[in-house]
Amino acid sequence: MMMSGGGGGGGVVSMCVVGAGTRGRARLAVISRTAGVACEVVVEPDEAAAAIVRRDFPDVQVFASLARLAAHLAQTERKQRTQKGRVSSEQGRMLRIDGIWVCTGVRSRADLIAEATKMKIAKYIYCEAPIALSVHDVQTCYDVRPGPSC
Repeated sequence: MMMSGGGGGGGVVSMCVVGAGTRGRARLAVISRTAGVACEVVVEPDEAAAAIVRRDFPDVQVFASLARLAAHLAQTERKQRTQKGRVSSEQGRMLRIDGIWVCTGVRSRADLIAEATKMKIAKYIYCEAPIALSVHDVQTCYDVRPGPSC
């Protein structure tokens, strides 16, 4: 199954799906059929679920955590700056993520939203409802968001 648009450029909205369980794979399927949207990355710590994504969506990169994804993005950005405009065939294009869709169980959603916000991986974060089971956990998500100037 090819992801529509591919490549995160030319007006394509590039998404990262966090969680490759039933909900996450359903989101991947929807994204794959949606013009103008591509799923570039999945974050999934469970190797069995990650293997299913690799099998069913071979163009999608899979990372075990948001921290590993953030490290990869930082390394890719450093390489791009070092190359000073020269892009070799092995370097390829720079991975860009416009939005994150959190599709995990409710107990991990607020922490993942806060982590992704702090790491500034993407400008937009979408989440399955409910975001959390307590007002305190929902407030945590709002407390880490950028100010109104962002």
